[in-house]
Formats: sequence, structure tokens, C-alpha cells
Amino acid sequence: MSSEEGDTPCVELFDLGTTRHISLYKADFTTYSPLMPPVFLNTANQQRFPAVGTGKLAIHVPNRRGETELILNDALHTLSVGYILVSLGALDEEGYYAHIGGSYLELDSPCGEHIGCVARTHKRLYKVSHDESAHAVEMLTVMELHCRLGHIAISSACKLIESGTITKVNLDPSSKEATCDACIFTCATRQPVPKVRISPPAQNFGDEIHTDV
Repeated sequence: MSSEEGDTPCVELFDLGTTRHISLYKADFTTYSPLMPPVFLNTANQQRFPAVGTGKLAIHVPNRRGETELILNDALHTLSVGYILVSLGALDEEGYYAHIGGSYLELDSPCGEHIGCVARTHKRLYKVSHDESAHAVEMLTVMELHCRLGHIAISSACKLIESGTITKVNLDPSSKEATCDACIFTCATRQPVPKVRISPPAQNFGDEIHTDV
């Protein structure tokens, strides 16, 4: 995303169909642990995309008088979505209460405290839009981008940024390609085992040992 796009709204979708909280915005995580290797998620159309980190995510839910901060536990960070996906199923598992009616989604905490009120849109979505000016563009090196996108080809990762397919991320112009140990280990091969013996067999147990480590 270029600096001119700072007025793009940050969207939160409250959904019963997703099993995990998912967010694009690393800066909104109050705790964060990288996922190495990334965890791949499946969408309804059988596409897969990588989550590169996990932690506690802070969002703000409108409550008619202002906004209430809501902490989402075990949220996933991914660069492959353009919004925040809030799992109502995960909130229910933690003891939160969701009430739908009268064109609103009402959220209450496990102790009965009112958290927020989310209006239904004309497309039948429970969605909150915020001014995204507070969400800064993240600067990544070429190798950080390569790792976060599941170790795809570096040229392909850069094209996703250049074409605008991935937004809100800028590449550090001073960064350079480097050796990726994970890719080397994945592509490592061994010499084929010959099908025909070309040397005399060992005479005693343990005289000759073959390993593939």
C-alpha cells in the first residue's frame, strides 16, 4: 500500500463460518510469536494461504457510546487477507455471548458486561470499518517476505508486491537475496541406491553400515 492509501478503511468481519481469528495487521497484536514453518489455512474454495504468526490481537468494537477494546486470543497473522476476521465460534468457546436481532449483533463478555454492537450491512454482513490511518505500512526485507509467503520463489513474491496483489507492505530497497536454509534442506536429495551390487558383501555384522541422514 502506498502512503497515499492511508484513508483505506480497516474492516472487521464477525463470522460464524471461520474457526480462527485472522488479521493482516501485525501492529495490532499485543503478543506475537512467529510461526516457523508457516501454518497453512484452507478457504471454502479449497485455496490455501499461510499464517506467519500468532498471538493476542486487540480490536475495537463500537458500543453506541464509543468503542470497547476486545482482545482476541490465539489470533493468526497473515498477509493474504485484506481485513480482520473475527471468529464468533472462538468467542463462544471462551464464554462470550452473541445475540443477533433487529439488524444488530450484540456481544457480551463472559461476566455479562456489554462489549459492543455491530450493525448488519445491506449485504447481510456484520462488519465494522475503521479509519486505517493508524495502521502503518510494514517494511519487509526480500527474505522476510519470502519466508512469510511460505518460501515461494523470491521473484514471484516481489511481483505480488509490485502488482499490488499484496498491499500494506513495502520492500526494503536496500535488502538483498540471501541463502534460505529451509529451502536448501527441502530441496536436498541423496544419491540413488544402486540396484546391482558392485562390491563384495561384508563378511561380519556391522563391518559396513549405510545411513541416509
